[in-house]
Amino acid sequence: MEELQEFALSYNAYRRIADSPERLLQVVRPVVRALDASKSIPTWVGMDLLRAAMFYVQRRARATEYDDPSPTAERYYRLLARRISELAGSEPLPRDHFG
Repeated sequence: MEELQEFALSYNAYRRIADSPERLLQVVRPVVRALDASKSIPTWVGMDLLRAAMFYVQRRARATEYDDPSPTAERYYRLLARRISELAGSEPLPRDHFG
């Protein structure tokens, strides 16, 4: 789980997508709502939005759960990571992935 949390933080969504937590939520809301409703991630969601959503989930978990992510956050990490892996074969990874 720690590896997924580190991966989530390797993408700075505040720099790439939105400049505040509130604005980030506006951007990733469709993905978060799908996860909250136990639905699959929409097929139109691309790599940047997936990485931003994973970053948001990490920041939200850290703000509300301290050191131990909830089972819900863990499920979100795994679903997002799986979709990112699926797309990685067809899209280049964002530069942040490489350091």
